[in-house]
Amino acid sequence: MLRLEATLKAWDMPDFKTVLRDELVETRALERPMQLGLTYGTVALPEGLKFVVLEAHDDDTRIRIHGGVHYSSVTTGSNCIDAPSPLSEMPEYVEVDIVIDRATADATVSLAAD
Repeated sequence: MLRLEATLKAWDMPDFKTVLRDELVETRALERPMQLGLTYGTVALPEGLKFVVLEAHDDDTRIRIHGGVHYSSVTTGSNCIDAPSPLSEMPEYVEVDIVIDRATADATVSLAAD
């Protein structure tokens, strides 16, 4: 289970967005939604991703965050001699929903519904 303890502690603090981004990168929590949300490539590249909080609110039990992820992808080939595969990076963007339990810091990160 994903736990975002530092993010929970930083809620309502000025550095909340930075703490959230750092913890999401450290736990690799964005990698699956990035892969599922590919538009152009076949492999998501987590290096250099940019995370933006689009909306955040809370209630008595949960913190809910809607965010955008800017990242790159590549298309991998078959590596056959007659099938060249240039690895040029392509820009990608997905939106994710993050829910953090206020009592335990247990969290889910999922690809946002359209």
